[in-house]
Amino acid sequence: MGEKLALKTKISIYRFKDPSGEIYRKLRGGTPAEEMAKERKEEFVGYSETTGNKLLNCGAARVIDLMIGQVDVGGAWSHENAEIGVGDGTTPEDPSQTGLTGTNQAYAGMDSEYPKRQGDVQVVFQATFGLNEAAFTWNEFVVRHKTDMVCLNRKVSAQGTKPADEIWTVVVTITLQ
Repeated sequence: MGEKLALKTKISIYRFKDPSGEIYRKLRGGTPAEEMAKERKEEFVGYSETTGNKLLNCGAARVIDLMIGQVDVGGAWSHENAEIGVGDGTTPEDPSQTGLTGTNQAYAGMDSEYPKRQGDVQVVFQATFGLNEAAFTWNEFVVRHKTDMVCLNRKVSAQGTKPADEIWTVVVTITLQ
């Protein structure tokens, strides 16, 4: 039986009320969302998660190009270049897609210190959407390179409608198996 490389993905959404802006500043400064939820229980309003996703062909090609030196490190999904996108699209994931499909879409750059490797086989991306940002129904998610728009993956999962008066932090954890 042949070996197979697999990606296991978990997408977590942390929701907060933050009238003072303090939680937003801490999250954007690199505080892990899970830690903030425990620290600020009064303002923490909810959590949801979904698992699985599709590695997009364009993302797989970028990973291979990085492995063989066809693209320099500027093409990596680094702190400077990575962002998480959310949208209201409901089209099922397909590897041939190149990004979000919905009418409403928003992207947020990485919170400080992200992405980061966790252990030997995990990478964690975290981005926070502030007040009045991405205030629409969240049905789809991607990790995207913000300069050349190459998306690594895409997940479709209804996660609710973000109110304008809340901040939502998305954590994408990818495990190589």
